[in-house]
Amino acid sequence: MFEKIFSFKHIYDHSKILVDLDQKFYKSLDMKGFPYFVLFDEEGNLLFMKRGYRGRKEFSKEINKFIDKHFGNSK
Repeated sequence: MFEKIFSFKHIYDHSKILVDLDQKFYKSLDMKGFPYFVLFDEEGNLLFMKRGYRGRKEFSKEINKFIDKHFGNSK
């Protein structure tokens, strides 16, 4: 159904995508505005949440900094 609305051609595991039509997830995290990038661990614990779009380069730097800090070198 969602393939008619959204393009997921570069994402092979569609179970990793949440389309929050009723906004329950959005409201549960007290989100304001969009877009959001959220990162969870295997147990469902929120590890990282960022609102807004700042460009691919800056976003990649920020994610790599988070990974380096919490999980070791991202390279």
